[in-house]
Amino acid sequence: MRQVFILVVSVILILRITSLHAEPIAIVGGTIIDGNGGEPISNGVIVIDKGKIIIVGDKKTSIPSSARKIDASGKYIIPGLMDANVHLYLMPSLESVVRYEGRYEEVITQASQLALKNGITTVFDTWGPREPLANVRNDINVGAKQGSRIYLAGNIV
Repeated sequence: MRQVFILVVSVILILRITSLHAEPIAIVGGTIIDGNGGEPISNGVIVIDKGKIIIVGDKKTSIPSSARKIDASGKYIIPGLMDANVHLYLMPSLESVVRYEGRYEEVITQASQLALKNGITTVFDTWGPREPLANVRNDINVGAKQGSRIYLAGNIV
């Protein structure tokens, strides 16, 4: 299971990195699960160019000669996972409010990165300090920070 999560995160990071580089990347040899109920593709191929997935197929799929190949043999490639009820910064006590005062964005960033490292590419924060959550979300959206995509409600109570 850990291999699946690591590969999901790797694909996400590769998508972000390749959007900055001209060289296409081909992830080869892994088992691709499309998330739509289709049959898994053994020995699959994913070609990424300029931050976009352009080809998904089996071992017969044509790979551009300029592509850098990443071997995913023995691993599974799945779509990113979502968690619809997270609290990237939950303040359960007055002590934690005081302890992390002025550092909410740092804590939220770390929580978002931890989610991403576990294959959760999108989170929905249903309660928390709105401004720090929005600031971290915006930094992630423009590529200034790495982390799961954040949708937020803020403190709704």
